[in-house]
Amino acid sequence: NTGSCDRDCKLDDWSAWSPCTMACSGGFTVRFKKVVVPIRGQGKCPKKRSPERFEKERCNKQPCAGDEVCIAKQDLILALDASGSLKQKGYDVVKQFAANLTRRYKPKYFGAEAVKVGVALFGNGHLIQLKNGGTTIEPAINLHGLTFDFETVRTKIAESKWQRGFTNMAQAFTTADTILSQGGRSDAQSAVMVISDGKFSFKYQTAEK
Repeated sequence: NTGSCDRDCKLDDWSAWSPCTMACSGGFTVRFKKVVVPIRGQGKCPKKRSPERFEKERCNKQPCAGDEVCIAKQDLILALDASGSLKQKGYDVVKQFAANLTRRYKPKYFGAEAVKVGVALFGNGHLIQLKNGGTTIEPAINLHGLTFDFETVRTKIAESKWQRGFTNMAQAFTTADTILSQGGRSDAQSAVMVISDGKFSFKYQTAEK
């Protein structure tokens, strides 16, 4: 075989631009190219963030007025921190903020489906003893699946309790994935919003999620 064993990668066409990260006051949108044929041997391929494969632009630069609502077709998981570091008073603030936040989202807009909301509760973290003698971390709580019924979501949030455990944020992302897989829409944007004091445990596992 006299042919070269080296081959450069082949890139796909540009993806569609992503939704803007902000509705007002300036966000950004991105698009990228995926690798469809990998390199071989000593072949070359642009890095993920190189200009050949990644573009980023500013969007929605208009100032916020303060009365904005979200009408996107989005499946949103609110991940609420109920860990011991917040104390009861701090968790009461988290609950109130989360309930008020849902009023900025609309389940329907002019008859069309818009936002579905689900809730994961974490901060219940403690170690569970396994039968084989090992331990694992308590999973986060699936407080409510994705729904258009925001009143029920607000009721569930109001009834939730301060958990007093360590901040098992990695488990919150796992539970959020489960909620999205059970009730998410294939044509909707998926998002997870974490409301926390930021003092999470298990930094490596959280970063992996």
